[in-house]
Amino acid sequence: VQYIEAFRTFDKCIVDSEHTKYAVSNYFQEYGGKIEVCYSPAKESDIKQSSDVIKCRYILIISADRWLKNSYRALCALDDMYERNLLGDIKVVVVGVQDNNFSKVVKNRSNFQFKNYVTAEELEALYKNCSVFLYPTLNEGFGYPPLEAMKYGRTCVVSAVCSLPEICGEAVYYINPYDLGEMQTRILEALENPISEDVILLQRNKILHRQNLDLEKLCEIIVDK
Repeated sequence: VQYIEAFRTFDKCIVDSEHTKYAVSNYFQEYGGKIEVCYSPAKESDIKQSSDVIKCRYILIISADRWLKNSYRALCALDDMYERNLLGDIKVVVVGVQDNNFSKVVKNRSNFQFKNYVTAEELEALYKNCSVFLYPTLNEGFGYPPLEAMKYGRTCVVSAVCSLPEICGEAVYYINPYDLGEMQTRILEALENPISEDVILLQRNKILHRQNLDLEKLCEIIVDK
């Protein structure tokens, strides 16, 4: 009710993706105003990378302490793969863990490196040097994290839900985030058959172009040009 009352005060609603636009239309059908899409602005591109680089092949998971990002299922899937000797010397780096609860649920602890929240410089280095970026999120309004890995040509395995197919196009591997078996299958495929960097960068640059155009449009809306 509070959301509907807030929406009714708007002449126009600006949202960050086509997915969000139609989610608003679906869940707040009482709102009869105009809904316009402006992609979220591009993030800084000149962040220096940390020189502290992990010297092995690894799968990267971020925002692990947010249940909506679904990291627990990902860790269960990966731990089971270690139990069955499917990942060889591949390690898993998990970022955004503020306590050791996650480390307690995995049996193959030596294959996981758990980190608290890291600096922007360290996160850039982690994106750039990962073998696969795994993002099994359950909900996403836009989808910054895959784009951050894609700008380095990294192969991503992401949820086939919410806004991610709109943002990532054909440049990632998609999964059902609730299905551990499918998650494992796509991880193996991504490790053995990385997506072409040309394909990845083409999609990333396409979204970047739209982001820049939409930022100009948003500024014009704000100043009522």
